[in-house]
Amino acid sequence: RIKKNTRTHKSQSINSHHPPSQMSDKKLITYQELSKHITRSDAWIALNGKVINVTPYLAEHPGGEDILLANAGTDATAEFNQKDGGEGHTDYAKSLTEKFYVGDLDVNSEKVEPKREAKVNYRKFTWAQVANHDKDEDCWVVINDKVYDVT
Repeated sequence: RIKKNTRTHKSQSINSHHPPSQMSDKKLITYQELSKHITRSDAWIALNGKVINVTPYLAEHPGGEDILLANAGTDATAEFNQKDGGEGHTDYAKSLTEKFYVGDLDVNSEKVEPKREAKVNYRKFTWAQVANHDKDEDCWVVINDKVYDVT
């Protein structure tokens, strides 16, 4: 007599849209684990139940790395979907979530807020100071009241 294997993979759910063949390599990430990845060298966010490693994308993010780092270690779904007054991100941005996918967020795990270091007091610049940095070899830009060196 053959006994069927009735066990399911721990990350498999009854309502999952992933076929069982893909489920075996999925990693389930708790809020506790997610909350540990909050640095410039190791930044993860959760979007729509998926955990994304945004570290390789920090320098390329059109809105700057600060917004990603501010949301690192958290479920940033609401912020991601509310960009531009509720229009959300572009299809290209959404496709990047697949490229940087780490695993599925364990939404049943205990929610944990990341432990961040005290905020840094950034230097403040006048428009005249920013205007002096307008050359190819020394170029600054202002985005959302923050100054970036894009040289």
